[in-house]
Amino acid sequence: ALHNCLEGLSERARETIRMRYFEGLRGKQVAEKLGRKPEAVYKALQRTYTTLAECIQRKLTALETGAPSS
Repeated sequence: ALHNCLEGLSERARETIRMRYFEGLRGKQVAEKLGRKPEAVYKALQRTYTTLAECIQRKLTALETGAPSS
């Protein structure tokens, strides 16, 4: 579900997640690389976490009920 939901994110959101979690950069380092303010990166990450959590929940619910997921 996570992999599928990650693919549904915007390119910018995926890049931010990649730098933060796959490259292990801190929020301030991600902001520097993206040329953005740290507050903007933290806010974007929070929105992305919410989007991913909702997507994963939909996928898991669909698996449990046998309904097709979007």
